[in-house]
Amino acid sequence: MTWGWPLDQVPVLPAGQGCFGAGRAHDVHTGVDLYAPPGAPVRAVEAGEVVAVDPEFTGDSDSPWWNRTGAVLVEGGSGVVLYGEVDPAVRPGDRV
Repeated sequence: MTWGWPLDQVPVLPAGQGCFGAGRAHDVHTGVDLYAPPGAPVRAVEAGEVVAVDPEFTGDSDSPWWNRTGAVLVEGGSGVVLYGEVDPAVRPGDRV
């Protein structure tokens, strides 16, 4: 199965902390950070159904290094994909 690109632009893939497998202070990064301007649309990499939305995925109100962001989990033909550090505009049950 082929995935589509989730952003309108093709950003430079991250180096350092944003890379898959990057060592961090307390864990290993298990995702790939794709950077886009605030408000940029994010599309699902394959058709599926929104199975969960977490409006408080990262950041506390007093966190000096994280902005408060949400996450969306979409189940498609290849499994469940998590889209983290986004501003969710969907709800569980939505088809994307």
